[in-house]
Amino acid sequence: MRCALPVTKTWLRQLTPGLSLICHWYRGVVEVMRHLLGVRISEGTVHNVHQAAARQAGAINRGIDLPPMRVGLHGDILQGSRHVLAGGHSRSTYGDLLAAAEHRDAGT
Repeated sequence: MRCALPVTKTWLRQLTPGLSLICHWYRGVVEVMRHLLGVRISEGTVHNVHQAAARQAGAINRGIDLPPMRVGLHGDILQGSRHVLAGGHSRSTYGDLLAAAEHRDAGT
């Protein structure tokens, strides 16, 4: 069974941030789009799409009224080989902390 997927500019703008999570770098997004979709996109365009998405997310986040944080959920994660401290608001699950750290110990 063959399916046709309409590839529009809007769809590509929505796909770009998702591909970045899979590919981990702008060049990977460029290559996936070129090889799999036959679409040429520059690393600069990928960057601009990310910046626009970040601005839009910031506007949405600023418009949400969060209750005072009584319980925070904190821990650490690895991003590649880097340690990242992570925290979140227990009722809403909004993140309140992402910070690079040298170590993953109690003092950090």
